[in-house]
Amino acid sequence: MTDDYEEAEVARRRDAISHAKHSLALEGLTVSPNAAALLEDVAKGKLTFDEYRAKILAAEPSE
Repeated sequence: MTDDYEEAEVARRRDAISHAKHSLALEGLTVSPNAAALLEDVAKGKLTFDEYRAKILAAEPSE
C-alpha cells in the first residue's frame, strides 16, 4: 500500500470510530479510555475489529 492510501484508510477508520462514539454518546453511553486506545489501534490497522472485540470481552467481569 502507498502512504497516501494508508493515511486515507486510517482517516476513514477514525471517522467511523468517531461516528460510533458520537452515536453512543447520544444514548448516554461512553467509551472507556482503554477501549478508546484499542479503537485507535484498530484505526491504525494494528488490531483487527475481531481482536478488539475479544480484548473488550476478556476485560469484562464475568457474571
